[in-house]
Amino acid sequence: MNGSSNTEPKSAERTKTGYLLRWGITRNDKKNEENNVVENWDFNYNTNYYPKILTKKEIMVAIIREKYDQNDEIQIAIGRSSDVDKIAEHEDYVYNARLWAESIILNHE
Repeated sequence: MNGSSNTEPKSAERTKTGYLLRWGITRNDKKNEENNVVENWDFNYNTNYYPKILTKKEIMVAIIREKYDQNDEIQIAIGRSSDVDKIAEHEDYVYNARLWAESIILNHE
């Protein structure tokens, strides 16, 4: 899911159900009605899976589940998806999920 904030968000925040994660955090200041520059941060966050612990694997699962469900991943893994572009897109997303997970772990320590 996409979100935005007027303050820099934390990359990991404990909630009652697990960790709320934010990745792809970028500053994107905007102008308000008075034409003044206002601080703004855009990011993605998890809504489908909330890790109970912050490990690279658990963070990657949370990020990946935002775009792919388990059935999608199984189809790609066992070669039932013959769409080369879809497979490449999935591989790129998993690679980025790994980088985002590493960044979240580093920022949370």
